[in-house]
Amino acid sequence: MKKALVILMALAMVFAAFADDPAWNFGITKFDGSAELDYIIDLDAETTGMKNVKTESAIEFTLISKGEKVTTGDGLWGELKIEGGEVENGFGSLGDVAVKTAKIHLVDGDFAVAVDILGPNLEVGGGDAKLATHTAAALPMKSVTLTGAQGFVVEITAKDVVEAKVSFADNGEKKSDDKKFGLKADATIKAIPDMNIYGGFAWSQEEVNGKSQDLALAAKFDYTLALSDSLKLIPSVGFGKKGDDQDLTAAVLLNWGAQDLEPGFAKFSNYDADTTEPVLGSIQNKCSDGVSVAVLTTNDDLDEFMIVAGFYDSTFVEGLKIGAQYWTYTTEGAGSLIDAAVKYDTTFGIFKFSANAAFEMLDDGTETENGLLYGASIETDEIIQNTTLKAAYAGEQSAKIGGADKDGAITLSAKIHF
Repeated sequence: MKKALVILMALAMVFAAFADDPAWNFGITKFDGSAELDYIIDLDAETTGMKNVKTESAIEFTLISKGEKVTTGDGLWGELKIEGGEVENGFGSLGDVAVKTAKIHLVDGDFAVAVDILGPNLEVGGGDAKLATHTAAALPMKSVTLTGAQGFVVEITAKDVVEAKVSFADNGEKKSDDKKFGLKADATIKAIPDMNIYGGFAWSQEEVNGKSQDLALAAKFDYTLALSDSLKLIPSVGFGKKGDDQDLTAAVLLNWGAQDLEPGFAKFSNYDADTTEPVLGSIQNKCSDGVSVAVLTTNDDLDEFMIVAGFYDSTFVEGLKIGAQYWTYTTEGAGSLIDAAVKYDTTFGIFKFSANAAFEMLDDGTETENGLLYGASIETDEIIQNTTLKAAYAGEQSAKIGGADKDGAITLSAKIHF
């Protein structure tokens, strides 16, 4: 133990010599806990009873604070930026030090040229279309493969005009007969304020399943047009192609407030927050005040589409958030879906009240099913000191999209806390 203290003291002296580096920061960041008693009425299991909930947090402390170090230079110079994360609650890691930037600057100023030596990138396109209700309306991304890709990226920037990148890659240390190469070039034109025009291609010499790879191509466009102090029109479109595989996404948002909000709408039981596919039956987070329409191709011939119309608002009534979206397909017999959700939070006197509801209607081409999600809660910290009293109810009648019909549960709770 004494040896450990000597080592810590020596390290502290070293860290103290570098003001910008991570530094010793002994301190308790959290010493907290709570105890809760719930009385639960489960309407599905037809059970009632009490449950003791003990949610104690152990002591949390910070040993070393987060820091970073960046080189400086002028003319021809190398930029290196490293970051060290905080060391908390133990000695298992010395801050997860990582190199964030590694560039050789050849030209600086309004026109700049730099070489990023952290590695190549062989993807083009990508990004999200801005919508009122956040869905999987991503702009197409295409890429080529190069096993064990190593290399660098040349970055060329003309301030407020264009940003271009060229990636050069090979497959690492190989004999000449086994050498493979890859290349990517893309650029974003920013000469018009609030407008971005992008185009790029990627190529690889590596064969896949004995066949040469097709060239990957992508282009996209977005523009923010201010119609008034609070009203904006935001169109976006993206296209990607690799061989016969091609995708097109187009969207437009009429925005009158904030963007990328997290309303916290309750989700149906069939909701999967980790999926990359469109989620049926729930309004996701990252909504924007406004109305939007998006069109996404569903086949390589670009003649069948999914259409998503959305609405979200958090401005009309204080504490009220409401969202709705309609999905449909141009493919005959593919069906459609309607999602809607509402959440209301308010305070009256010593009570906090919250309510939420969601609705879905699914037409799978053969039959129509409906679902309803609902819940409410009321709580107060003012009747008993250091204690939250709460009553809550949540239930669900879900359309059969992998979900379940639930009558829900009523929970009465008393939580003592700091």
